[in-house]
Amino acid sequence: MAHSSELKNLILQAIVDGIRRNGERIFNLSQATEKCYVPRVTGFLAMSGGVEPITNGVELRYRASYSEIVHDGRETAIPITGTQRIYRPTYRRKNGSVVQGHWVEYTNKKLIGFRPKIAGSKFERGEKIWRVISEEKPRKGQFFLSRAVVENIPYLPNDIEFNLKRLENR
Repeated sequence: MAHSSELKNLILQAIVDGIRRNGERIFNLSQATEKCYVPRVTGFLAMSGGVEPITNGVELRYRASYSEIVHDGRETAIPITGTQRIYRPTYRRKNGSVVQGHWVEYTNKKLIGFRPKIAGSKFERGEKIWRVISEEKPRKGQFFLSRAVVENIPYLPNDIEFNLKRLENR
């Protein structure tokens, strides 16, 4: 028979393992493509996610610099400041004339590129479209991690119980 302090440590570790197991389940659900939890425009946000064990549990984290804005949203517009300088390579216009490569500066503006969705497709596959913006618009939050937590937190007692039952076999 184990000493009481040893038994206490085993029980505490089983509880922490149950919390970690639930954390893994929450993270996996937040990554679920079929439920479209983490938006996948470029895939970088989804790839930046991870689960890290900490002393008494687990930490779920998305490291992309914009993950908080995508998750929580933004209520107000933010003006863009600074200068963006890009090189436009040589290209041919529709009328056949050629424009030589040159630098273009955008002051207090930002050039963004995106691919639109093609009808019937879940992903962005159209030809890249470029737009110049002068402010970041308000954005509605997608709460991808919060929705996964709400859906999986009811399983936390089961995950802890599973790990406690494993102690019976010791």
